[in-house]
Amino acid sequence: MLNLAFIFHMHQPYYKNLLTQESQLPWVRLHGVKDYLDMVQILEKFPKIKQTFNVVPSLFEQIEDYNNNLVKDKFSELTQKPASELTKQDKDFILQNFFSINRERVIATFARYYELYLKNNADRSFLSKISWTCKFILT
Repeated sequence: MLNLAFIFHMHQPYYKNLLTQESQLPWVRLHGVKDYLDMVQILEKFPKIKQTFNVVPSLFEQIEDYNNNLVKDKFSELTQKPASELTKQDKDFILQNFFSINRERVIATFARYYELYLKNNADRSFLSKISWTCKFILT
């Protein structure tokens, strides 16, 4: 018999700015609604497997902040804002930040997201030429 231990170390840097109560990056929210939950749900299918998750306190704290609406998240706010209401500053933020994720494993798995990624690389002003909402990108 072979005993094997997998220890998942769940961590994220502390992204919340304590002065503004704003998260500087969306990774705690994104991983919280996708990857961390997925891992637990996968384990439910294999009840005989015992698994260790090491979760750092700063990650728990940030997840709790999201659960209790104690953190602002510009990324999330912009994905919910209608395209017609986006300011030039909003559009610039989207162009600079909404494609900073793995192209092959994330962006390319969503046809429309990948199309926008390619347009963004080809023409940095494409947001002013098309009408769309950002909601699907990060929600």
